[in-house]
Amino acid sequence: MKALGIGLLWSVSALSWIVAQPEDDSKAAEYESLQLHYFGYMEGNLDGTIYGLSKGVKMSLIAQNTEDNLRVDAEKVDFEWSDEEKPSLTRMVFSGDVVLVQADGTIRADKATINFETMEAVFTGNPVADIPGIRGAEAEFMQMNLDSGDVVAGGGGKVEEFRFHSDDDSDSSDSASQN
Repeated sequence: MKALGIGLLWSVSALSWIVAQPEDDSKAAEYESLQLHYFGYMEGNLDGTIYGLSKGVKMSLIAQNTEDNLRVDAEKVDFEWSDEEKPSLTRMVFSGDVVLVQADGTIRADKATINFETMEAVFTGNPVADIPGIRGAEAEFMQMNLDSGDVVAGGGGKVEEFRFHSDDDSDSSDSASQN
């Protein structure tokens, strides 16, 4: 029972600073903490560094703006840290039935890698994206720059629906055509 109490204390204390806070204004700086809703197995260190979670993982990256919170489900999550005296999170690798959900969209894939140094996310294993303006986008792989929003997809793919204009754009064009 004593080991369980120490493990829970370690897990809770690790959550308070697991997500790195870069000094620039990149997207990752908006995440303040990590919530672990479920994991079957955890490897880490008593200093709060988590190396990996497995056997089913449900977690959320918590942002300053709650609409940016990122919910993640995966079979396994590996964490990579910098070699500095105070390590910062540099990369997260999600594998096995990966589902990432944000207020405005969902991406499913066999594997997802988020690199916090380059601000790029790579999705492999037949990713499917339902994000603002794009519904049912499928490809063999997708690569996204989280700062610029640029996307590259390849290996053959399809998109069920691509909206060329937001609802606001169509309203302004309708009113312009009425004048």
